[in-house]
Amino acid sequence: MSASPISTTYDAASIPSFMSPSRCVLLEVNGDIGTVIVSVSTTPKNGTTPVPADFASPTKGAAREPGARTTPVRRRTPTPRKRAQDCDMTQYEREREERIARNKTRLEAVQLAAKELHRVASTTSSKTAGKGFRKNRKKTVDTPAPREPARKSSRIRGAPTSYSEIDDDDKPIAGDAIGLHRHLTCEEYCIENGLEPGPRMNGFHGWIEEGVRAKLGIEESAEDAWVKNGGGKFDRKPAKGESAREYAQRMLYKNPNAYFYRHLVSGETQNSGDWSEAEIKHFVEVAKEHGCGDKWGLFASYIPNRVGYQCSACYRHQILPRGLLCDDNWLMTPSGEAIWNGKKSS
Repeated sequence: MSASPISTTYDAASIPSFMSPSRCVLLEVNGDIGTVIVSVSTTPKNGTTPVPADFASPTKGAAREPGARTTPVRRRTPTPRKRAQDCDMTQYEREREERIARNKTRLEAVQLAAKELHRVASTTSSKTAGKGFRKNRKKTVDTPAPREPARKSSRIRGAPTSYSEIDDDDKPIAGDAIGLHRHLTCEEYCIENGLEPGPRMNGFHGWIEEGVRAKLGIEESAEDAWVKNGGGKFDRKPAKGESAREYAQRMLYKNPNAYFYRHLVSGETQNSGDWSEAEIKHFVEVAKEHGCGDKWGLFASYIPNRVGYQCSACYRHQILPRGLLCDDNWLMTPSGEAIWNGKKSS
């Protein structure tokens, strides 16, 4: 007589160790509640001793005996557990989570509406951008603003200028019509101020002072110095990134006029400040012999401890106003200021 198999639920921790794989078939293992559901046959196999009907085996994959029937067993459905986070949340935190979820839903709805509006606007603009719409457009040409003319000094424009004679206390002399609104030549200036006009100058004529030339080993003429030291087109502008003083430094043998305009003979100390009467007297003597008014570097080679730009300043501010020399390239104001009236340098 064979007995029908039954299905039984056991606690996973209390399953006996003598379960036989031939008598039980695993139906379900529920790890959440720690149970094992098996089907057990009470019919012995191969003369083995029958086992209790409430016995079940936990062995996985056990084969079911042929002809054995299983009785359906109601499975235990575990109660869903609440998250520990939900259990620990306060009333305020739960309400906050609900508001976040509600706002997220509203935001998604707003984004969808914005996308739809953008799509409608794109469709409308593409329809209006047809050929008929472009036909009515007028091409606009940007008209540049008129450029203002470059400003020029009154001397270059030829406009009349007014000058006033200055008294000893640096105030204009009122009511004196003589000397107002005009420039004076050097001779006229000397006559009006009771000075004896000096010799008339018309530029420097000569070369470097012979002792300086021999000491430095410079060529005997300007042409030889230029050709034998590179030649080329004359350019008084320094190279890019080079200062005027550096340019003059490298022009010693090629263009000594540029060198002595800013540099002294090696070993000399440059004087600064006002010129002494002895220096002015020597200046006039050199000018009477070689001339002056230009090429101040070459002229300065005859004046110890002075460079070219110092000689040029002395000529304008002391020699001409005192009437020691005269120069048609310069005009004088009634107050004794020398103003250039010669050819413009290019």
